[in-house]
Parts: sequence; C-alpha cells; structure tokens
Amino acid sequence: MSDGLVIAIALAALALFWAVGAYNRLVRLRAAIGTAFAPLDARFNERLAWMGEALKPGDGAAGAEATDGADAASTPEPPSWARLGAASEQWALALAPVRARPADADAVGRLVLAHAALDAAWASIPVQDWASHVAIDATPVLAQWERLRQQEQPLVAAFNAAVQRYNAAIGQFPAALMARLCGFRAAQGLPLLEDGPA
Repeated sequence: MSDGLVIAIALAALALFWAVGAYNRLVRLRAAIGTAFAPLDARFNERLAWMGEALKPGDGAAGAEATDGADAASTPEPPSWARLGAASEQWALALAPVRARPADADAVGRLVLAHAALDAAWASIPVQDWASHVAIDATPVLAQWERLRQQEQPLVAAFNAAVQRYNAAIGQFPAALMARLCGFRAAQGLPLLEDGPA
C-alpha cells in the first residue's frame, strides 16, 4: 500500500470522525433548546390556567358575592374581554408547535406574535370592564400578571442562551457545512421584558 493511499485513508477517517462528532454536537445543542423550553412551557401553562380561573365572569375574589351566576350570564361580554379571550386562545394554540419543535424559528416567531397580541389585549381592558364583567378590583390581578411575567424571565433568558449556543455552532466554519447538509436551521429566541432580568 502506497504512502499516498495510507494518507488518503487517514484523512478520510479523520473527516468521518469529525463529521460524526460535529453532527452529534449539533444534535445535542438542538436538544438543549428543548430542555430549556420545558420549564418555560410549564410556566406559560400555569399563566394560562391562572387566567382562566382569575378572569371568570363574576368569580373574582373581591366580587364573588357581588355578582351571581345568573347576572354574569345575562351581562353581555365587553369587546375588550372578547379580544382577551381570542388572544389567549391564539397563544395557547401557538404554544403547541413550539412544544413539539422548540428549535423551529417559524413556530417560535408565531408564538412571539401571539404573545404580543395577548399583552396588547390585556393592556387594552378598560377599568370599567373589570368592574362590570369580572366584578373584581383589577389592581391585584394586574400585579399577579406582572409577577408571573417576571418569574418567567430567567427561564426565557436560559432558553435564549441555549438558542444562541446552537446558532453560534451552526454558523461556525466548518460546522456550518455540516449544518447546511443535514438541514440544521437557525433557531429563534423569545423577547425579554425591558425591565426583566437579563
């Protein structure tokens, strides 16, 4: 066997080992995004469940005795409440594909848009709608909403860090070649609150 052939075989073996190692590293980094999203997903679901309980018509802690079921049923739903309900459903629907594919930038992008719509719907509820539809003082509910958002921020930061590590890996040469050949695409992070933890 000639020296040239031995060198060629050695180089091919090195390239194969590198390719396997690079592929496995990208798979691990992509899986780490899912691992980082799992506790955040649990928090998101907690917030959705809390919204469902806290915002039932006439069931507020401060006004449960003020509005009975018959009155709540006969009171028409304010438009702001309809927008909030629709935005909440949209956010819940947008969570499902991210839960299955947390590294999918398109799915995360739709979740970001749905969450922005939920925030806008929440912020647009007039004070009189709280009193007329939910029969509670809005102040503690709004404070709890903000607490839940703030508690999510470290988990959002951890998810974003996993996304950044993965994106950096698929952008580095020569791993970028492996990423392109194997269909690894850049992931997307989630926005942090402006005054939330970094």
